[in-house]
Amino acid sequence: MNAQASAEMREDGAALLAWHFAGGLLLGAYPPIESIPDEVEEERLQDLVAAVIGVHLATGSWPVDLVHVAETLERRGVFAPAGGFAFLCSLIEDWSEREERAIQLTALSVIAREAQRRFGELSAAEQAAEDALVRLERTRARATEVLRLLPAAEAS
Repeated sequence: MNAQASAEMREDGAALLAWHFAGGLLLGAYPPIESIPDEVEEERLQDLVAAVIGVHLATGSWPVDLVHVAETLERRGVFAPAGGFAFLCSLIEDWSEREERAIQLTALSVIAREAQRRFGELSAAEQAAEDALVRLERTRARATEVLRLLPAAEAS
């Protein structure tokens, strides 16, 4: 894997999922699509997805032929700036690794949301406990006052 691809794989989860999607689309792991999803924000991934869509519509084949995709990107003047065949190969070679990381990120996201929900519940329980302690302290103070006044009341 080249250094540029390695750096790109360390990007945030949304970018990782976009890379995963583009690689899977190139491999035919996903069904053909008609437009570029909003989540694909990086320009060269958008160019790639547009080329895959164009080749599919022009040839009717699925998965699309990598050479046709490269030719389409070349005609649009974006093949070399995107990284050429190294870019396409990195998407294909690293797809399974990205798939595994995408699954892990999804699982971590679910765990984080559950932790936030539980923290909210704990915060509410903690507040209820604090309120109960305040009420208990007030009740104890009243009982202490009553006990202090009780000998004087009994004496009268």
